[in-house]
Amino acid sequence: TSVWAPYMDMLPEEFRTVPLFFQDEDWAWLEGSLFVRRVRKHRESLEKQYETVAEMVPGFADRFSLEDFLWARTAISSRVFGWSLPGLDREENDFMVPLGDMFNHRSPKQVEWAFNSTSRTLDY
Repeated sequence: TSVWAPYMDMLPEEFRTVPLFFQDEDWAWLEGSLFVRRVRKHRESLEKQYETVAEMVPGFADRFSLEDFLWARTAISSRVFGWSLPGLDREENDFMVPLGDMFNHRSPKQVEWAFNSTSRTLDY
């Protein structure tokens, strides 16, 4: 079992309020909206990403479905933090902070974050 299992178990099993996972009745409310086209283009882009990963990683498509991939991408994009941290390139500054995403839920933000150079941790 992964040390991250307790955190992963707390993530939502589904994202019904995220447009990627809308059902026909949800889309009916948005009929005629330009938003529908944007979501379709976004989904097509994510489908291409899935196909690319499946081509590059042997067994990926056998183990993970497109829906699994969309779930994971949504879990990450809805919880990711981005900071410039010492020793990391700009491309490496997005990451998940277990439990930290629960504190960053409201605007304006109610919690301050700081990188602790001594312990190399994020402190609240």
